[in-house]
Amino acid sequence: MTKENERQVVRHERRVDLTPPVDIYDEGDKVILIADMPGVNPEALEVRYERGQLMIHGRQEDWSEYGSPVLSEFEIGDYRRTFTVGEDIDPAHITAEIKNGVLRINLAKVEARKPQKIAVTVK
Repeated sequence: MTKENERQVVRHERRVDLTPPVDIYDEGDKVILIADMPGVNPEALEVRYERGQLMIHGRQEDWSEYGSPVLSEFEIGDYRRTFTVGEDIDPAHITAEIKNGVLRINLAKVEARKPQKIAVTVK
């Protein structure tokens, strides 16, 4: 780096709220939600279901492990997103996994309720 190109490193010191982009797929017996959350470690990720709401929160880690920055433009922040979940989703069978910054949430649907035959007794 030449003397004329030297500048003071400007860093984003404040954390920002980020909205992860998502794709949602309906596979018949389940709904799959895919969210892009780069820089989030599994330990810094929370997926929660509460009163019909699916909440995603992931905290991005600092990139300082690479040494002293010369230029720092990446925003460091917290991913947050909330979805309203329909009554056809079974909350007891929601699973989540993250791999290479991509979060996949599987939302199993409740089994279709079959019509119930009611026996009629004669009195």
